[in-house]
Amino acid sequence: MPTAEAGPVVGLANIVVHVADIDRAASFFRAGLGLETAFDSGWGSPAEMLALTATPAQARMRVVALRVPGGTGLSLVSFDRPAAGARAFEAAGQVHVGIAVRDLDAALARLIANGAEPFGAPGEVGPADHRARLAFLRGPDGVVLELVQRAGAA
Repeated sequence: MPTAEAGPVVGLANIVVHVADIDRAASFFRAGLGLETAFDSGWGSPAEMLALTATPAQARMRVVALRVPGGTGLSLVSFDRPAAGARAFEAAGQVHVGIAVRDLDAALARLIANGAEPFGAPGEVGPADHRARLAFLRGPDGVVLELVQRAGAA
């Protein structure tokens, strides 16, 4: 049923799963589901991503993005420090939903107005051919949302 006002969502951007052993998890999804690696960030400290998630700058993280037919991606994220004492965003087993939006600022304002709590200010991240603006928020019951506006969208 069409509505008079189109919502800000244009699709599901990605599903991100925080894992303790990223090599084991990547192998599981590649072998178990036949997914292929789109990119592997390697271990490092991508300051732009750490800042977006309110993660301490000294943390090192790794992202392995897997190709999923149909366009929605599955990304695995791991941090080099134990979950004990870590912020909830960094804990293994944490899952957040990435939602592709037309206008990140408008969607962010709408969610905040409805009770979501942002982790920090939005920012632009990614390699040149995958550049996007991101914002992270905590919604009802602690659900973590990632808003994604692809480069050139709006």
